[in-house]
Amino acid sequence: MPLAAVRIEGMTVEELLSRYVDGARQQWDANTLGNARHIIADYIVPYIGSVPVANVNPMMLQSYYNDLPNHKAVQGNRKRDPGNISARTVREVHKILRPALNKAVLWGALPNNPALPLEVPKEKKQAREQWTEAEMVDALNMCTDPQLRAAMATQFAATTRSGELLGLTWDCVDISDLKHASITIEKELMRLKIRDMHDTGERGVFLKFPPLTGRKNTTVLVLKTPKNVSSIRKVYLPVTVAELLQDLREAQNAEKAAYGDDYHDYNLVFCRANGNPLEQTYMSQRFKKFVRVHNLRMVDFYALRHAGATAKLRGTLNLKAVQGDMGHASPEMLTKVYAAIVDEDRAHNAEVIEKSVMSQVRHPEAQDTDN
Repeated sequence: MPLAAVRIEGMTVEELLSRYVDGARQQWDANTLGNARHIIADYIVPYIGSVPVANVNPMMLQSYYNDLPNHKAVQGNRKRDPGNISARTVREVHKILRPALNKAVLWGALPNNPALPLEVPKEKKQAREQWTEAEMVDALNMCTDPQLRAAMATQFAATTRSGELLGLTWDCVDISDLKHASITIEKELMRLKIRDMHDTGERGVFLKFPPLTGRKNTTVLVLKTPKNVSSIRKVYLPVTVAELLQDLREAQNAEKAAYGDDYHDYNLVFCRANGNPLEQTYMSQRFKKFVRVHNLRMVDFYALRHAGATAKLRGTLNLKAVQGDMGHASPEMLTKVYAAIVDEDRAHNAEVIEKSVMSQVRHPEAQDTDN
């Protein structure tokens, strides 16, 4: 934005953020834009939106950050009580304000960025409930639904995100040689706001699915590129998973023949009987129903990705390889899992030494004493 177009004197935080987002959306995708607009509208503007940018200082911002967790979070689409504003949300607020205030410095509204020296609360991540390898085996053996079984196995073995799994297309599945089978993850299924998609020029969108109803919608289901370059990856599959996908394709071909011209062929691996896409909420509910019916320990569908990562780390202890399979830019998120597994192995080391050496050492009271 040209400097002459920026009104500096009296500019409020809300006006600054509006100008910042207007420029940033030229590089952002629709999901990033939508998340930023949500944070700004719900957690920044109601609290400090009317404050003149010239009055923003480190003490004022730190006080605002410290106070946010005392307020209720905005009720989203979920029915349950969202509780108070989380440390994660405060960090998201900071991630928006810091670059926006850099623009204020660039435009001459501030001498320096008051957000730079601030302390933001650390996010307290709760360990996600996940199945053990034995529980995963039991669940797969109990599952008689070919599609759900293949989805569970792929989510676990390929450590995919749910949007990546449901956005997988057959042209990205190589099961021609079962011993060297793989999938290439280059798309994800996501629901976007039409406004955000329009304002980002549909950047990264491969395909927009037509709405299933005649109602006027504010959102649209799309196939899009993943947000991060590291998410685009090739993941090798175990033979059993490749066989499950092979069986799924045969069943899907039979459904295509049965539906004939009424089949909507988007080349999706995981789809409804008529070819339409499966949304994450539907897959999650279907999985939870299966878990309840079979009286299994309740975990969510996404947790299969983490269970798969844990199994891979336990089997290989190769942090870099598992990081690549998961599509993480950094191994940081895996280090705690890795540390826990290594700690288990270290405990096992003690058992090995006890069995091989120390168990043969006599106790002092059993030894002869020299007089």
